Amino acid sequence: MTAKATVLFVSTRGEPAAQFIATLQRLEFDAQWLQAPDQLLEIADESAPDAIVLDHKLSALSALELCRLLKTNERTRHIPVFIFNDSARDARLRSQLKHSGAEGILTPTTDNERLVQTLTLAVRFKRLNDLGRRAADRLSDPTYTDRLTGLKNRRYFHERLHHEAQSSVRYHHPVSCALFEVDAFRHYVDKFGMDEGCDLLAEIGIILNNNTRSGDIAARQERGMFAVLLPHTAHEDAIAYAHKIRRAVEERFSYGGKILPVATLSAGVATIAYMAPSEGEDLFANALRALRLAQTQGINTVVSFENAAAYVPDNAQ
Repeated sequence: MTAKATVLFVSTRGEPAAQFIATLQRLEFDAQWLQAPDQLLEIADESAPDAIVLDHKLSALSALELCRLLKTNERTRHIPVFIFNDSARDARLRSQLKHSGAEGILTPTTDNERLVQTLTLAVRFKRLNDLGRRAADRLSDPTYTDRLTGLKNRRYFHERLHHEAQSSVRYHHPVSCALFEVDAFRHYVDKFGMDEGCDLLAEIGIILNNNTRSGDIAARQERGMFAVLLPHTAHEDAIAYAHKIRRAVEERFSYGGKILPVATLSAGVATIAYMAPSEGEDLFANALRALRLAQTQGINTVVSFENAAAYVPDNAQ
């Protein structure tokens, strides 16, 4: 974790609480002691600590009841909650944990290494969820949406590109990028008109939206170019995905119920394997190079960056 994790300990006991706080601080956590349990919901809502530890021996509201309240509040339900108890072998408490939403039990005798591992893992998971929720909030932001297709726009795509590339390096998973461009789109518009061209792009947007997973990011880049970011996707799977989209567009505009001019896509695919020393823009540039090579080979074609690494795009392309 890049910043100290904030752990809020809720307890009305004196010495045991002070000792636990001292242990957390010694282990490099930003430990805070709350002695007024009735203020917990308000404070958790406002400060959003990375984790909360509730003393099982609270008097007014029980620790389990407080945990249930936290977990049923939309603004605090994502915060990991642990119960602090004198013993980890309390069978009754363990059975009650299932209905409270608490992550587990911590005790005064919990080994320091295990304590660090437990809290660090919970905090890391919480922070990843925070990133996901912030990204989800952006999905509804009109400044990140392409009006014509309803997909994400170039700005949103490139903001997420860097994050996903760094995540690939840090957490050891591949991330792929597939770039698509309508073959001879300028000629298409000249021949059939701008309205028909806009309809074409909107239809491709629907195809991409219907054929991407919830964690994938499909965006319109410019004119007739689209990009799809594919986290946790190996290179072979990304190539298969590109062919799937290529075929879907070919079938839609060749045999659709509505009579439309025939249109096809070409695609370039690149992947950052885990632990690769690449940045997000390298991934995009590699996919673009593969796309440009595909376009020199004809129409309706998919090319992998592995086959395009030595290709130098023509600036006039």
